[in-house]
Amino acid sequence: MEHDKKQGRPLREQQRDRVLVNARASQSSAGQVRVPLRPSVSALAPVAEACFDLQLDEKHGARPSRAPRSLAVLAGLEQLIAIVGRCLIPGCDVHFLSRELDIITHIETTSPIDAALARARSYWASPHPAAVAVLVYTDDTRILLMDGTELPLG
Repeated sequence: MEHDKKQGRPLREQQRDRVLVNARASQSSAGQVRVPLRPSVSALAPVAEACFDLQLDEKHGARPSRAPRSLAVLAGLEQLIAIVGRCLIPGCDVHFLSRELDIITHIETTSPIDAALARARSYWASPHPAAVAVLVYTDDTRILLMDGTELPLG
């Protein structure tokens, strides 16, 4: 894991902190309702962290890390039918993730998808600044923020 010699903290942790600060600032300037982004007390926090790491890897052209993930929380979400993440590969707009948070497939912007998943896909056109994934359940669709907080998808 890369560390910043000055601060002694992992670089990914510093990047997460910058995204959270920017998310707070954009919420304040837009007059939006402030969403608590810390402390991370949600059971979904490890899932959010892994999704954020995937976004960073994709953004920087790195292969997604295969670090072991302790994501037993996803196994207990029986109503979860899909995890939809923002894809940064040119020509694609979203990717679908497995319950182990591995990318299953990248979806091209012109490819049709199921109506239940199309709603999650359209969310990424104007996402919350701290959003890392959209969780599609059998009866609901929710936005997963970087700290593990879930918000209903309007």
